[in-house]
Amino acid sequence: MIELVLSLLIAATSIIEQHQPVRPNLPDQGYGWLINDLEQHTHAGHPMRNEQDPGNWAHELTHQVNSDLRQLTRANDGAFYWDHGEYCRLLYPNVTLAQVAGMVPRDKRGEFYHLYLIEMQRWWNNECLYVLDEATAYANGLQYHATTHTKDAHRLQGAKEFIDYSNALVAAVEKYDPDYK
Repeated sequence: MIELVLSLLIAATSIIEQHQPVRPNLPDQGYGWLINDLEQHTHAGHPMRNEQDPGNWAHELTHQVNSDLRQLTRANDGAFYWDHGEYCRLLYPNVTLAQVAGMVPRDKRGEFYHLYLIEMQRWWNNECLYVLDEATAYANGLQYHATTHTKDAHRLQGAKEFIDYSNALVAAVEKYDPDYK
């Protein structure tokens, strides 16, 4: 689902998918291909390992990989890791998180809305692509559960809501930064 939103953003902005180098020869972590893939795409010694909740491990590792990728790009880029070495790099539009929050229809404001789109304005208001950072993290957490045939209602709800919030991001860019490319 989130890949559809990201694909639409990529098509709309002509951004090319790129491959990130991996840590070669990393031993299998024993938690499936997604955890292994994410671990290979971040630096050694990160604090994200969570064997009690591997879905959270995948979610938080995605944030770490996204952060690592942002450090490798230009200052005004956001980076969002999918899997298998592929990620999307987008320039930040001239849009605030508050503007994105305002574009979410009231009937789409779920349990994650207040925390991620209102409270996080304190730290992320000038970085509206934060919505996609959370969207990819929830999607990868959910993907972990799908590939291991386990369930996690929290991550499912997060992934569903962030599709709506990603759509609000697109609407905010169209409204507030119509020349965004």
